[in-house]
Amino acid sequence: MKRGNNLLLQAIFGRGEDPKKIAVNAVIVILTALWSIGYSMGIIILSPYHNIFTGLFYVLKYIPFILAAALGGAVPGLMAVLIVFFQKSVAYSSFSYLTFIYLMVTITVDGMAKKRFFKKWYTTVVASLIVMSIAGVFWGVVLWLLSGKALATIDLFVIANCFVNEIPGSFVSCFIVYNVFKKLPPEKLRLFGNGKYYMDPELLTEEEKYEIGSRSKIGRVILGVVVFEAIVLGITTEVASNTLVPSVKFVVSDSVQLTKNEEDYSHVTNAGI
Repeated sequence: MKRGNNLLLQAIFGRGEDPKKIAVNAVIVILTALWSIGYSMGIIILSPYHNIFTGLFYVLKYIPFILAAALGGAVPGLMAVLIVFFQKSVAYSSFSYLTFIYLMVTITVDGMAKKRFFKKWYTTVVASLIVMSIAGVFWGVVLWLLSGKALATIDLFVIANCFVNEIPGSFVSCFIVYNVFKKLPPEKLRLFGNGKYYMDPELLTEEEKYEIGSRSKIGRVILGVVVFEAIVLGITTEVASNTLVPSVKFVVSDSVQLTKNEEDYSHVTNAGI
């Protein structure tokens, strides 16, 4: 049991004999969670005013999670998501389902980081487009359906706006990661969970080569943590969506003429709106 606990701690914070790596991962978790919580409070104040300030503020939404997952790895990013999930559950009750998109972004970015998407500028562009597709198109469609609208009624112009609006945040965060991995020396890269994937293979230790080869026990512990959190958040998301979109039954007399409600989506530029 003690050995299992040690492996879990190593998976979360890095090797126990490297206090600098523990500190770096802890800072990543805390700053990412605080940034997201602060963003949630700020966007509530700005959301009634659909102006340039709201749009610029929206750009900051996913940057901390992209940086946390790309630099620190899946577990620090997911720990931050878990903290935000608990905070939203307490503060906003049914709106805790919003952390689902953070989970999706974190898992996707970590996977791309491990595949060395941030090693070349052109693959970094591809990574940015993938993030835009998830945070813009995928999440926009999910929220459309959660609002009670049919899939066939999706406004493609709205979805296109959601995709384009993710350009600043996605490209800024992905190219920050690209420059960090490109310019930091090997001893600094080792402080980040995914830094070893961007080091010269000749400079890697045997243990780092072992971890990159996905044969280590720590790697299996990390995968277990990811799967467990995905299941927990998936279940709570489903429960939350059922509370947000209740089934309302009503009877209308045949003599009553129903008029079609035309909704105006011209103000919609991102999934948040």
